Amino acid sequence: MNLLNHLESFREVQIQWEEILKDNFYQNNIFFNSLDIKKIWWDVFQDSKKNLLFVYDSGKSVIVPIIKEDKLITFLGSRDLFDYQDFIFKEKISKNFITDFLDYCFNHLKANRIQFESIQEASSTLKILETLKQDKIYSSIEIIEEDVAPFIYLPSSWDNFLSLLSKKNRHEIKRKLRRIEDQEKVETLEYSHKNDTIPIMNDLIELMKQDEKKREFFTTQREDFFRKIVEVFSEKKLLRLMITKVNNNLSAGSINFNNGNTNLLYNSGYDFDYKFLSIGLINHIENIKICIENGIKVFDFLRGSEDYKYRLGASDKKIYSVKITD
Repeated sequence: MNLLNHLESFREVQIQWEEILKDNFYQNNIFFNSLDIKKIWWDVFQDSKKNLLFVYDSGKSVIVPIIKEDKLITFLGSRDLFDYQDFIFKEKISKNFITDFLDYCFNHLKANRIQFESIQEASSTLKILETLKQDKIYSSIEIIEEDVAPFIYLPSSWDNFLSLLSKKNRHEIKRKLRRIEDQEKVETLEYSHKNDTIPIMNDLIELMKQDEKKREFFTTQREDFFRKIVEVFSEKKLLRLMITKVNNNLSAGSINFNNGNTNLLYNSGYDFDYKFLSIGLINHIENIKICIENGIKVFDFLRGSEDYKYRLGASDKKIYSVKITD
C-alpha cells in the first residue's frame, strides 16, 4: 500500500481515481465518490484536527480517501452531505484488500477505531465486513442500520408509471395535477447551465430555509458547499435544477444530479405560501415526468423516509454504518 498525506495528493491520484470511476455504474456511488465532491467537502470543512489520507493498493485499483482525527478513521465526507459512501473501486473489492486496509489503519496509522457511514445494502464492501465480523478477527465489528434511501425504477412512459401506483396514490396525483391546472400560469423548468444555476441557487436556498429544520441545517459552511457543488457539476453537465413557478413566482425547486442512468434528488424546498397547491409534490411529479421522457431508469430520492416518496411509489434500500475496533 501507499500513503499520501497532504492536500496536494488530490492531484496525484486524480488520473487513477477518474479511471476507476469511468463507466462504473456501481450503486449510485459515482457522484458521491467523485474526486470533485470529495475535494469540495475538504476545501470547505477541513480543520487542523483532521488529517487527509489516501490509502491505495500497489496497482491503484482501489482508493480509500479517509480522514484521521486523533485515533478515529472515517471516510472523507460527512453523513449529512454524503448519502452514500464506499471504497472507490472499478469492478470488485477483495476480502484481502479490506483486511490489509484495516490492519494498515490499526498498525501503521495507529488508529483504534474505524467508523464507516452510509454504505448501501448491496455494497460488496458491506458483505465482506459482515464476513469479517463472523470471522472474529477484530475485537468488534458493529454493523448498524443507519437509514433508508427510497428509489423508483422508472418505466418507459408516464402512463406506465401511473399504472404502477396504488389506486389511492394514482388518484391523488391526478387530482393535484388537475388543481394546479386551475392556476393562471404554472410551469416547471429545468436549468443546467452555469449562467442560470448559480443565480437561481441564491433564491432556492432561501426557499429551502422556509422549513425550520433546513434553516438550521444551512450553516454558512453548508451553504458554501452547496453553491460549490452546483457550480462544479453544472460545468460538468451533471446538474439539474428543477424549478416550479406559479404566475412567474418561484414556488418550488429541487437540486438533482445525473449519475449514469440514475437521477439523484439531492435536496428540495417550496414556498409555504403555495402549500395549498402541494407545490413541492408537483415539482417532484414534473421532475419524474421529465426523467421518464429522457430515458432515465432510476429516480433516487436519497436518504430519508419522508412520506411523499412512498406516495410516488418508492421502495426502500437500506444504508448501514460500520464500527470497527482493533
